[in-house]
Amino acid sequence: MELLFNQYMKSSGNGDTWHVDIQPATRQVGTYFEETLKTLEYINEHKEGELYVLYSGGMDSEYVCECLIHLGIKFTPVIVRLLPDYNKHDIKYALAF
Repeated sequence: MELLFNQYMKSSGNGDTWHVDIQPATRQVGTYFEETLKTLEYINEHKEGELYVLYSGGMDSEYVCECLIHLGIKFTPVIVRLLPDYNKHDIKYALAF
């Protein structure tokens, strides 16, 4: 079975034969921040219902939340506790957020 995503990424095979072919970008690629904003706008435009963000309290999930706030996109953070206490030190940041 082949999966086609945005006409640039093709996945085929399974198990040991699984692979992904990615075509080169057909547009000028922006900064990490610009590409994050474009992706979040796309997600917001195509979502059904409310938007939930799994939030561990770490830098990467906080970055996504801050970008959503920057865009004015309404979302609900869902604080995730990773076992066995993998992100225990980050939970306090998630709760403060």
